[in-house]
Amino acid sequence: MKLFFDTKSNNKNTTVKSQKKKFAQPILIISPRPDVMSDIVSRLLMHNLADVIPHEADFFTMNDNPAASNAVAVIVDIGDVDNVELIMQMVALLIPVSAKPILVGNNDSIRFAHALMMAGTNYRHIGSQLAQLPDLIRDPIPATHNRVTMKISVLGCKGGAGASTVAHQLFKAAGMLTSIPMLLVQGCSGSRDLDLLLAKALPSDGSIADLTAHQSVKMETCDAAWLYEDTAFNRYNLAFFDHGIHSHLEQQLEQVFMQSHVIVLVISRALASLRVAKNILEEHKRFLLANPLKETRIFLCLNESHPKNTDELVNADIEEYLGLAIFSVNAYNVHHNPLSSESSLYRLAAHLLGKSLDPKPSRKVLFSLPTFRRTARQNAVV
Repeated sequence: MKLFFDTKSNNKNTTVKSQKKKFAQPILIISPRPDVMSDIVSRLLMHNLADVIPHEADFFTMNDNPAASNAVAVIVDIGDVDNVELIMQMVALLIPVSAKPILVGNNDSIRFAHALMMAGTNYRHIGSQLAQLPDLIRDPIPATHNRVTMKISVLGCKGGAGASTVAHQLFKAAGMLTSIPMLLVQGCSGSRDLDLLLAKALPSDGSIADLTAHQSVKMETCDAAWLYEDTAFNRYNLAFFDHGIHSHLEQQLEQVFMQSHVIVLVISRALASLRVAKNILEEHKRFLLANPLKETRIFLCLNESHPKNTDELVNADIEEYLGLAIFSVNAYNVHHNPLSSESSLYRLAAHLLGKSLDPKPSRKVLFSLPTFRRTARQNAVV
């Protein structure tokens, strides 16, 4: 069923709108098509929206654009892409929550437009609805309305497994890879040493502390434990949650499964750690039977806190026991070398963010249309 007519509608309020003051913040336009870019820019200029920044790029292969951090709105040409999950993943990873995402494309399906609206973003058909862009930009509804924060749970499968270190390193690496707003929450079930890792005093009342312009941290209080839906989290595109799960309750695991987009299981070579991880993976299988539409990717991170012993389990034995490949091995860092782009955790963070570390130009991204669901199935426990 078609949603739009092929002819473009006339705007009867052009004269009134042209008298409005222009926005103090810029409007970023992302499109690989010069004709679409030119049409959008012209329409905005006609309505006195003059602070426009054109960026000729494919949204699904581009890296960060610094202009997005200050933009009041980001208009994205998605072309013929119709995978709503892929689109919203890229919106979460590239458009700050402070900016209003407005998507334009070739698809004129009612179902597609409604799905994007329910996911928290506006969509307009290029062939007939570009005249509505000025009104969408000036709409007083906050940019964060219905935006989804991408949530990554880092779960320690044994006391001392190093979940807090892994969560902190992933958070730090993510901050090096992108400038989108992000938050690190250290749960009260963990080591509670985030202040030591950061070498910075942190509030103990559960309030959020800003580290940089785009990174903030929070020490969870025990009376508000395992909280994933605090409205304060809506200010962030990305949230990392550091939890110790070795003494888990079934209710807590279900909350983690339901709320997380990604789960990183932090294990050691100790059998006790692997048994907990095995139980979590089995619980996740049961969860999927009751929630078949909930896709959560699970990654194994082997954190080595001491030099290898000859009598310890090797990687192949661990993978066979758990039925899941080890994605990242954080090697024992005897010299406490700083995080670098060669680090295993840096590469895991890049993978989570869909960033290519290949020095050669590449159009392939983690969430590419033909591989997104296959990647999710391979990394999730099904």
